[in-house]
Amino acid sequence: MTRNLLIPILLIVCLSCAKEERLAENLPSQVLERMDDPNCTCDPYIDQYQWQNITVYFFGFRGPACNWVPRFVDQHGNELELSREEIDLFYEEAEFQKNVWWSCTTS
Repeated sequence: MTRNLLIPILLIVCLSCAKEERLAENLPSQVLERMDDPNCTCDPYIDQYQWQNITVYFFGFRGPACNWVPRFVDQHGNELELSREEIDLFYEEAEFQKNVWWSCTTS
């Protein structure tokens, strides 16, 4: 009985890890560099959105005591410099796709 449960669990774990590696191969270098940064101050995260027919990666922080400005990068790794009005439009119009990176661990 235990063996029958162990095999599916191991299969799911192995496939999940493989999926994460394939996902990382398709990310822009700006996103990969941030994911490799060991600085975990303010609990950083990266979300992927679809907005105005482009894929946008949103860099943010969860830390309540942190003062930060949102950072936006397109699917090619180009930083998007959005005005306050464009940021407001992004928040209204963008479709959340997935969380690309949500945890930060220190060594």
